[in-house]
Amino acid sequence: MATRRRKPLHIPTSAEEARRTNALLEKLAAEFRTFGEGLSAVRRELETVKAAVEDLGKAMRVVKPAVEALTKDVAQLKADVTELKTDVAQLKTDVDELKRDVKELKERLSDAETKLAP
Repeated sequence: MATRRRKPLHIPTSAEEARRTNALLEKLAAEFRTFGEGLSAVRRELETVKAAVEDLGKAMRVVKPAVEALTKDVAQLKADVTELKTDVAQLKTDVDELKRDVKELKERLSDAETKLAP
């Protein structure tokens, strides 16, 4: 097996090094431009989100007192409903009592009519 000869090591000249350095710098500059454009897009989006959050904050300043007032109203309505349930239960009891009284009066009237009949 024959040994393969290696090429002699190439030592770049200063001009080649300068070209290589310039190429790397151009590549880095392009990458920084791309990064900068992306960062600008993120900043614009952040401003949009910030404006939306501020709008929500303003809306919450209006909504919060309304919700608190509605919460109080609902609590009062619950109390009113409880009271009305109690009143309805009492009315049912009263109506049942009146029905018994009317039935008793009808029976008494019928008895009186029977006794007074010729």
